[in-house]
Amino acid sequence: MKKIRNIILALLLSLLIISPTTVLAASYSNLPFSFVVDLIGITRYYDAGNINVTCSSSQTTNGYVPASTTFTISLYKDGFLFDTLIGSITAKRSGTSSGGWTNMASGDYYFRFQKHNDGCTCSGTISVTQ
Repeated sequence: MKKIRNIILALLLSLLIISPTTVLAASYSNLPFSFVVDLIGITRYYDAGNINVTCSSSQTTNGYVPASTTFTISLYKDGFLFDTLIGSITAKRSGTSSGGWTNMASGDYYFRFQKHNDGCTCSGTISVTQ
């Protein structure tokens, strides 16, 4: 009986090893953000390919006059000594915006949100798909 059990376990392990596996691309939905001037997001790993973002945002003026109706979302590749700016997109302070970067190498990346120092707060959610 023990020998049969060992054979079955060996077969199951062999099937598990040789069966194809599915690798899911990194996707993050509705990640919240809120900032007045500058915000650096969490560093995350992305596979090679495209990185696309959709951002829904709103602005609170806090009694100030907005200097602009937009803010910038920049994508950086995290490096050992220095980080590399991949590119930036312009997003609406109030509304939905989307953009992306193509043919990215796999690695660790993070987003940086920036706007004028006008006292207004920009907040919302960002979804990242690959």
